[in-house]
Amino acid sequence: MSVEKQKTTTLLVSVPGNMQDGLRAMLRSLPHIEVVAAAGGSLSAYDLLQKRSVDLLVIDANLPQEEVLALLHRVKENYPQIRCIVLTLTYKENAVFLASGADVILNRDSSHLQFASAVQSA
Repeated sequence: MSVEKQKTTTLLVSVPGNMQDGLRAMLRSLPHIEVVAAAGGSLSAYDLLQKRSVDLLVIDANLPQEEVLALLHRVKENYPQIRCIVLTLTYKENAVFLASGADVILNRDSSHLQFASAVQSA
């Protein structure tokens, strides 16, 4: 009798469009991930967090930095158990996102394998 691993419920936060679609497809390709919702911004993401339980938040770099920082702060203050991955455009943003509560930072240009590894480690 095998024990099936519980899926990681995930909320994707990314401006709607090709990037959000691509990230959703990459997340869905991972067998242990269940994308339960997608939000187009930090306010809608936080609203969704109040309505449904998630294990993982994946935040794309296409949001303004101030929105990402505010979302990280509110999530870590109110839902510290939620793991947060932030995709960045440049490495110069890493320190500020980590200081604000990001658990994993990943460059947006990372390979699918690096992305899968980061999601698994979160």
